[in-house]
Parts: sequence; C-alpha cells; structure tokens
Amino acid sequence: RSFTCELCGLGRFTANAGSWNCTACPVGEYADVAGSSGCTVCGGGAPLWTTMRQLEVKGEARWVSTDGATSADACGCDAGTRSDGEGGCVECSTEGVECPGMGEVLLQAGFYSPVVLDVFRCSSSLSCPGGVPGSTCAEGRAGTRCARCASGLTPTRTGVCVPCSGGDVVPFVMAVISAVIACVVLYALFDKQQAAAPGHAALLAGLTGGLFFGLMQQLSVLGIMNLSYESPLADVINFMKIFALDIEEILRIGCIGSFSASAEFTLKMSMILAAMVLVTFVHIGFVCVLHKGRFGERRPVITAVFGSLGMVFYISVTVAIIRPLQCTLNPNGKWTNYAYEDIICWSSGDNGGEHTVMLIVSVLALSLPIAVLAKAVVLTRRFPAALRQGDVEFMRSYGFLFFRFRPQSHFYILIIMGRSLLVGILPTFPRPSVQVVVFMMALLLTLVAANHFKPWRVQVLNWMDIGLGCIMIYFLVLGALTVDVTKSGTGALGWTCVSLTLLLLSLIPGILVHAAFKQMGAIAKMYRFFLCHSKVDAGGFARWLKMSLKAGEHFHGDVFLDCDNLESLDSLLDIVATDVQTLVVLGSQKVFFRPWCIGEMTT
Repeated sequence: RSFTCELCGLGRFTANAGSWNCTACPVGEYADVAGSSGCTVCGGGAPLWTTMRQLEVKGEARWVSTDGATSADACGCDAGTRSDGEGGCVECSTEGVECPGMGEVLLQAGFYSPVVLDVFRCSSSLSCPGGVPGSTCAEGRAGTRCARCASGLTPTRTGVCVPCSGGDVVPFVMAVISAVIACVVLYALFDKQQAAAPGHAALLAGLTGGLFFGLMQQLSVLGIMNLSYESPLADVINFMKIFALDIEEILRIGCIGSFSASAEFTLKMSMILAAMVLVTFVHIGFVCVLHKGRFGERRPVITAVFGSLGMVFYISVTVAIIRPLQCTLNPNGKWTNYAYEDIICWSSGDNGGEHTVMLIVSVLALSLPIAVLAKAVVLTRRFPAALRQGDVEFMRSYGFLFFRFRPQSHFYILIIMGRSLLVGILPTFPRPSVQVVVFMMALLLTLVAANHFKPWRVQVLNWMDIGLGCIMIYFLVLGALTVDVTKSGTGALGWTCVSLTLLLLSLIPGILVHAAFKQMGAIAKMYRFFLCHSKVDAGGFARWLKMSLKAGEHFHGDVFLDCDNLESLDSLLDIVATDVQTLVVLGSQKVFFRPWCIGEMTT
C-alpha cells in the first residue's frame, strides 16, 4: 500500500514532516505559503494584534476573531483597540468612539468628528447619529457638532433639516405681531393703574402669575444645565427653554436669513433694545393721543412699564446674555459653546474669532442686569424715606418694585433679584455638581427668608412662594441623581460640605456667647421703643409717632408697632420682657381695656 504526502494548505501548518494532520493557525497568526511548518505572528508579536474576518450577524456586518488566517490581510487590531498610526495597536479609550476591530473606528450616536479621533460631543443623538468619522451628521446638517442646517433648510424634531417653505416665516411674523400687541396691552394696563389702584382679586391674580412665570424661568435654567431627565419630565423642561429665549427653531430663523453664530447672538441682544424702542413708541402714541402730549406727567408710567418688564424677564435676559460664557469640554479637549454649538471657545482659530466677538457683546450686555440690580438697591434704600414723606412721584414710578410686599419687608425685592441674577449666571459654572449645590443653597436661603419675613402683601402668596421653592428643589434633586460624580469634581463638593458643616457648628458657641452677653445687658436690645396702644383710638397716632421717631437724626434701633412687627401673639410678651428698651404707653381711653395691652404693661 502506498501513500502520497500533500502540502498543508494556506492557513494551516505541521511542524513534523510526514505528519498525517495539518493544524489551523491559531488566532493572531497566519500562513500564506502552502506546506508551512509554522505560522507567522501578526504584528511581529506586538500586543493587541489578532486575526479577524467579517460576518453578517442579524443583518449587521461584524468583525469576529478567526483562526486559519491565510494572509497578512487578516491581521489587524483586536476589537476594542485601534491603530496608533505607527504600525501598533492601542486601547480604544476615547469617549464616543467604538473600535469593532481591524483598526476600524466608528462614532457613537451623539458624537461628531471631522477626522478620526477629533471627537466633539453633540447636544442630541438625532443630529449626530454616529458612524464613520467625517460623515456623521444627520441629513441637511453641517458644521462642527452638526450644529447648523445648511442654507435654506430648517431643523425638525427628528434631527434632520428640510427645505424651508413659505409657511416657515409665519412663526416669526406672528411673534413680532404678538410682541406689539403685548406691549400695547401692558402699557394700557399700567396707564389705567395710574388712575385707579387694582382690586384685591386683580392684585392676587397678577402676583400669582408673576410667581409662576418666575418658576418657568428657573425651570428654563435647568434645561440648559448639564443635567439629564427622563421623559415626560425632560419634555417639560425642554419646553421651558423658550423662557431662556431659545426660540431660534420655533421662529424658524434659518428661513429668515443665513446668520453666523455671532450675528445670531447679536441679533438676540438687539431684541432687548428693540423691545425698549417699541415700548417707547407705544408710550409716545398713548401720551399724544390720550393725554394731549403731557409727557412729564406720564413719565412714571413709562418708568413703571420698563421696570416691570425688567423684573418679569430678569432671569430670561440674564441667561440669554451669558450664553457665550457657557462652554462645555469635549473628548478631544476642546471647549465648545453650549448654545451656539459650532463655536470653539477660548480659541483664536476654529471659529474662535466669532467667540471673541460674542464675549465682548456678552460682557457689555451683562452690565444691564447688574445696573438694574444696583438701581433696585438705591431705590430700596430710598423707599422708607419716600413712604414717610408721602412722595407720590416716587411711588408712581417705582411702586412696581414694592407694591407686592408689606412695607416692612420692602427689601425682599433685593433677595428675589439677587437670587435671580445668581440663577441666571449659574450655567456658566464649570461643573454640574457645583451648579446644583449653588442653586440648592440659593433656593434654601430664599425659603428661610420667605418663611421668616412673610413678605408678601397677600398671605396665601407667602405659602405659594415657599411651595414653588420646594418644587424647584425637587426638580434639582432629580437632576442631581443624573450627575456623573466621577467627572464632577467631588473634591470641591467635599470641601464645600465640610466648610458649611464647620460654619454651622461655629454658630453654636456664637449663639451661647450672644445669649450670655444679652443676659448681662452688654448687647443693645432689638427695639428701642415698644408702642403699647389701642388701634381704635390711637392707631394713626402710633403710626405717626413711629415714623417721627425713626426720622430722628440721632435715632438708632427700631420701634415695635404690632401691625409692622408682630408675627405671633405667643411671642409678644416675651419680646416685651427681653427685647424692648423702653415701653411707651399711648394713654388713650381704651388702652386700659385691652387685655394684651395690660399684659404688656405688667410684663
């Protein structure tokens, strides 16, 4: 019996001549010559090399490891690795990048890269569906991070851009018409209010609407912070972004004209100036037609309208102004703007020149909300004197700041405006965790102030203010659960928590020392005078006396008048006993028949 030996085929080998069997080359090796006695190791034995082939798995082409490779063409980088460009393989560790094998690099949905490994993070996976670098934008989109629709196209909810139609200019036209009508109606309301004060129902409705509008603006800030919410909560917060003046897609601005990012931002800032000009023209029209050109007499109306608009849209305007300062870090180490996604921040190239222009406009415009707050501080300091002197001109011009609060709590407007300014600039803070902590602290301090001072003229609004603050804290807690603490700088948060804890602990000995000195009489009592009186026959005199005492040039301290300072009858006698320097009894006939007055006298 005779035998014929055949050479081992490609991809197979035998180490012993005359052997009966040939062995397939193991994974990571190949044999490209028949009759091989050994296999060649891919990459010269360098790590992370393998042999792979492409198969169709559930309709998708996938690279899988294979043995019996017949040529060096089957060699490549293993799954999860990529080529380093110098003949070696490295781990595929760049965020947003997938490496299925054989050196192939793909982008995940939500990321954009003009070339391999120059990876940007997109705001939406719909506009950046992923795929091969350089061609990963949704249909009709272009530019860095697939941020903009091509000229003549408008974005849709699906992320793609479609050609503009004739009806796409309607939202912009309707917005302009609505703005004009709103200005006329608002001015008419203020013009009427100058003649007659609003009733209780109108006051309650207006103040309630103001509180809820403020809540909407705070929710809009959550929408532009780096927090993630699940639907339907995410849908609600995204809708609220219109209160941050993110209205480009709604108004179909791309169908009006082609604007660069800097031109778009400048246009948005000019909308504030346009609104002021519009109100001015409405004022001129009203005065000329209805008031026979008496501009000096109607000046308080235009002041009140401008001031009220500034108060209502304070957060919205502040947020819109600071958007160029809100930049986010990308996997490639570059910073891009959060709102104007194709703008590279803090760079002289790659659209960095546009960012410089936007920064200049932003800094100049930021002086507006700061100036408004500074003016409010000045007016708040003037308010008590204007009230005592009966300054009607002051009240007609600036009453919009104070009419919602009790006179003794007129300063609460500064608390609200200070919080609004802080909330407006929060998105510029670098880390989501810091944004959440600062926002939470601002809300908690406001809640404490609202509960302590109960500043609103209508009692139900005090509880509504506190309730809406609790709702915002709830939203923040839900958002905080989504923060990736590994990327948010837990060290800074830890030091913040430790500092706050030490501050609270330091208050304990401070309170004890204060109580001891107060007991010894070393600390002045809270109230210089306490006016014990009967409201029926001495209420007006008590009010006049308090105003006269506080107007004294050398007067220091405070005067207790129950309608101003009394928060609870349970604490009234304790205040008389511990916090009053001099008890003043207004000896009218009925004062000696009031049980509480007798209690004050005998305490």
